[in-house]
Amino acid sequence: MFILPFQETLDSNQKLEGLSISAIPKSILVLSGVFGCLAISTSYHSALYGYSIPDWSIPLSICSLAPFGFRVRLLVSSDKKTALKQWALFGVKLRELVFSDEGFSTFTFEQTGCMDSQRYWVLKGESKRVSLHISKISSKEIGYLTAKISSFLGVKK
Repeated sequence: MFILPFQETLDSNQKLEGLSISAIPKSILVLSGVFGCLAISTSYHSALYGYSIPDWSIPLSICSLAPFGFRVRLLVSSDKKTALKQWALFGVKLRELVFSDEGFSTFTFEQTGCMDSQRYWVLKGESKRVSLHISKISSKEIGYLTAKISSFLGVKK
């Protein structure tokens, strides 16, 4: 899981800080990389030996890059009253959800009940509990990731 700090300003000049995480599972990234290498290799060898490049090669090369640019952004305002979840592809917002509460104060990981290592990322407020993301996290990493993500969001762990 690749986590980066992220900042954004809403229309009302409200500053939001949080994090941006890769939202695609590693298995899909590996599969996409394999198909991308296949398509690029086919294009290269077709051009090298003077053959015509297959019609599927260039679109597959471009489409195989898309999973690497898909990210989920989780942001909290400086007054802790607004939380924002965005889906982005190479920095372009695709979708956005805004959550409002009296004050978001705590970040935790909660069990999904499906698998042992699968957990919800939950941001708790005074009256709301917002599930931000779901991922597989080993029990050894929970303490470290809770502290890291809480500091990115500016809330307690």
